[in-house]
Amino acid sequence: MFNSSNAHDEGKKGGQAKTARKQRASRANGKKGGRPPLSSLVEQLLNESLHPSQFKYVMKAYAALYQGEKQELNQHFGVADIMNTFHMKNSKLRRPPKHIQYLIERFRLAFRYHQKAARPPSPYVVEYKERVGSQRVSWERKDMPVPPRRYKTDVRTLQYFTHIAWEYSTNPKMTIQDVKELGGGPWHAKRAEVALAWFRFYTSMDNFLN
Repeated sequence: MFNSSNAHDEGKKGGQAKTARKQRASRANGKKGGRPPLSSLVEQLLNESLHPSQFKYVMKAYAALYQGEKQELNQHFGVADIMNTFHMKNSKLRRPPKHIQYLIERFRLAFRYHQKAARPPSPYVVEYKERVGSQRVSWERKDMPVPPRRYKTDVRTLQYFTHIAWEYSTNPKMTIQDVKELGGGPWHAKRAEVALAWFRFYTSMDNFLN
């Protein structure tokens, strides 16, 4: 019976098994010079699986490298272009020279920067409210401090959001105080700040409201 106490022994048995399927796979991989990686070289360098929608950020990150740095990477991995290489043995990725490690890290940082910059800011504000009724009673019965209830508010659902968005489209220099005055009571400083960050990300009125 498999359980946490004998996991090591069971895993060892699986690794030592010599089934017909493992033998066929071993022979097939031997003809290829070893088991081929499932990910491309770029995915291995970035250390993550990429969705097709992310490749535009990969291209921006690659373009941020100097031509000489691109040539160094291509030369180290022995390829014509790392962007068009789909299979690479792990031996080339293990413990590369320090200057190659530096270039890989630059490539990763640039990719993460461009990907993060493209993400729209969250339209939600994390807020807290005192617990009341049965929720409060259940905590008091435990003789424990009653923590506030945490919840999120979508600023796009607040009253006057459309009006504020329209005003912002005509006055991009709008401040938090301006938003508070336009929205009134529900629009405290944190909600106004989140709304302005949302507006700044988009450039047209149609995007504001979608």
